[in-house]
Formats: sequence, C-alpha cells, structure tokens
Amino acid sequence: MSQLQNFQHNVFGDLPLFITDNTEWFGAVEAAKALSFSNPHAAIRTHVDDDDLTVHEVTDRLGRRQRKKFVNESGLYNLIFGASRQGNNDLIRQKAKQFRRWVTSEVLPAVRKHGGYLTPEKVEEVLLNPDTIIRLATDLKNERAQKEAEMKKRIELEEKVKADEKKVFLAEAIQVSENAVLIKDLATVLTQNGVPIGQNRLFKILREKGYLLSSKAYWNKPSQRAMEMKLFEVSTRLHTSSDGSTYLKYTPKVTGRGQLYFINKFLKSKQIG
Repeated sequence: MSQLQNFQHNVFGDLPLFITDNTEWFGAVEAAKALSFSNPHAAIRTHVDDDDLTVHEVTDRLGRRQRKKFVNESGLYNLIFGASRQGNNDLIRQKAKQFRRWVTSEVLPAVRKHGGYLTPEKVEEVLLNPDTIIRLATDLKNERAQKEAEMKKRIELEEKVKADEKKVFLAEAIQVSENAVLIKDLATVLTQNGVPIGQNRLFKILREKGYLLSSKAYWNKPSQRAMEMKLFEVSTRLHTSSDGSTYLKYTPKVTGRGQLYFINKFLKSKQIG
C-alpha cells in the first residue's frame, strides 16, 4: 500500500489518493464535495456500490488518526455520472465533466507514470542515494509484469465507463413524466427502450431490492430509504376484503427523479441494484 498523496486543484480543492494492489483509491467525501453534492455522504450511499468503496485510516493535519472513505476508479465515475444528473443543472454538468477531465488527464497519468507518485522528498533521495535508484529500478521491473496484466483490465473498465456514459445520456434523453407515474407505466418506458419487463416482474424486483416493502401489512409501500431518495410518492386507501375485514392498500407512484434513477439502473446493468 502506498502512502496517502494529495492532488490539488484551484477549483476542486484537495483530492487524497492512495494505491493498493495496483488500484487507485480516491477520497470519497472530497470527490463528492468537488462535484457539488449538497450531501456528500448521501451521494456516496446512493451512487457508489459497496464493492467500489473502502475505508482507510489516515492522519489529518492536526496529527489525529481518522478513518476515511475512499472510492476506486469505477466508484469515482459513478459519482461523476450522478453529479451530471443533479437537477438537470448545466453548470453542475460542466463541472462534473471538468472534474473527470482533471482526474483522467492529470491525476491518473501522474500516478501511473512510475507506478506511483514521487514526492519531492523521494526525488531528492533518488538523486543523493544510488542505492535508492537501484531499489526503484528493481521495484519497477517487478511491477511491470503485473501492470501489463492490469492494463487489459483497465482498458476494459474504461470502455465500460464510456458505454455506461452513453447509456446515461440515453436515459436523460428519454421522455419522462414530470408527474409521478404508476409502476406499469415505468415498465412500459423501460420496455420501449430496450429493457423488456412487465409490471409484475418490476414490482417483484423493487421488493427484492428493498425499494418497496414486502410484508403483508405494508405490501408495496415504498421503503423509508426510497422515500428519502424521493423516488416514490404513495397513495393509501382503505380496502375491504371478501370476509368484511379492512386493511390499508398502498399504491406507489414513481417520481420524475425516480424514473431517471431506475432507467439508468436498468440501462447500466440490466437489473436494479
């Protein structure tokens, strides 16, 4: 594992980064703040999969040890895509593109040039101590074979990111209703755009993934998390069963924000997750 490094930008501020097993990890909260998320921690929960997130112990400027969240390259791109869809704000979209350009054209090339980031102190050590040069050369030789294997994987990831970005733009181009729509209407929109699915199947997936509740008393009621994400509205009515008993029946409706959210989920991975 490499030591923590800080990359600085006059607009985005500091972006901490460390490398482990040839994987770059970026400061999650710093990235979310740079992308103008009003609630960085909520943005990380919403847009970053658990597999793309890690916790790393760092020392702050006051010398205190803290545990911070970091995202890998895939998680960082998901934050960037999420930022580009914030309220259809063109300024935020442009800032997200600028941030991605900075990361891909400056930060990552600087890190990958020598398999790591050389601090000024390390450069001075190289110049003054011949043994350091030999050690670095040996390390680079040992890393080269592993890096060649990683290169194929990285290229595949970048190609996937580009494909996902096209799908995001497609989802933004899809006509969604400003008003909340029924689950069957969302299923229709998905089917029309290359993801064939029926109403019952969509209900089942939404329950399995925790967007809707599955207990008998709250069948198909949006979960607290889904409501906090503003993905649904819900109407409630009193229903009388054949035996004369009464119970509440919940009808979820997908908001405009929810429509884009689920369309993007399906277009990116063919499943909600």
